[in-house]
Amino acid sequence: QVVSALHGGSVGGSVPKSLSIVGSVGIPANYGGFETFVENVCKKLEKAYSITVFCSSRAYKDKLSTWSGAALSYINLPANGPWSVLYDGISLLSKISRRADVCLVLGCSGAIFFPLFKLTTNTRLVVNLDGIEWKRKKWSFWGRTFLKISEWLAVRFADVLVADNKQIKIHLKASYGVSSVVIPYGGDHIKPGGDAETALKLFGLQSGGYFCNISRIEPENNNQLILEAFARDGSAKLVMIGDWDHSLYAKKLYEDYSHVPNIELLDAMYDKQVEKNIIRANCKAYVHGHSVGGTSPALVEAISLGRYPLCFDVAYNRYTTGENGGYFDSEESLQEHLKRLTIDGVPERELVSIAELCKANYTWEKVAARYLGIF
Repeated sequence: QVVSALHGGSVGGSVPKSLSIVGSVGIPANYGGFETFVENVCKKLEKAYSITVFCSSRAYKDKLSTWSGAALSYINLPANGPWSVLYDGISLLSKISRRADVCLVLGCSGAIFFPLFKLTTNTRLVVNLDGIEWKRKKWSFWGRTFLKISEWLAVRFADVLVADNKQIKIHLKASYGVSSVVIPYGGDHIKPGGDAETALKLFGLQSGGYFCNISRIEPENNNQLILEAFARDGSAKLVMIGDWDHSLYAKKLYEDYSHVPNIELLDAMYDKQVEKNIIRANCKAYVHGHSVGGTSPALVEAISLGRYPLCFDVAYNRYTTGENGGYFDSEESLQEHLKRLTIDGVPERELVSIAELCKANYTWEKVAARYLGIF
């Protein structure tokens, strides 16, 4: 039935007719993982649903009425930071969301509005928790407290909880005694295109001659550990792509490491997706430093491109990669992996296992089918 509905067939009226999606910046995707998720899932579900996606009008100069098979509804507030609470709340309590058969909420920033939402509608509430947000180092004590309460409210009022990683499912069971459905993100939308040789030459790179990291520059993503490991190694080349101007931490790292000969620091390429994908698709291995959260879309995209992962050693990353790749927890252990890969090369057996893992779990067709199943 799920497969039939996904391709526009009939399932005897058992599938709801309308869906609203709350909690992303919006589509077309130009920000991060949630936005890429929304755009790709909408493409897959448009035949089964009438979909409305809430978007921040602050993020779009051109306010389209539809995209990827979904109607777009704009809220005149930022979608991130402290404003995200009100942004999500207004989206939730709009007539569109309360009249939908299902409302999919991404993250739990607006969870303080969940009780009122459930009191005023029969709409089924599906919540993707987006990791254990209150554990992130960037939040103050009060910020972490608010987010922990928000998580509790999501657990209390959601009809279905979605965990993007098995470790989130374990956390929910251990902390609250509740069940959740594990659905990760897809990565097969990343298709290296364009003139790879010209693009690499523009950045002074050779295919297979460098390691790559793409991330927000934050302490929890271990950017400093990665940079220091490469600086000490001195020979392995690193290309790190990130938002170097968004915080004092990021600016300090740029100041300290931008002049190291074997390190290339590039600005975030939100408007240069082709070039970014070429850089990512041609690296020797992808270095992933995320230490909290759940399944990282950046890591899924990298392994979907067939890149060998070197990951910070936490359970989230081991689950995402199926225990394939290398794992580090210090500058020294990362240096050991760099030397191993330089001498022995990337293990082909593990690359085969990664390809099989991606085919089984990380395609948007399968991700959308799993969401349709719980709707």
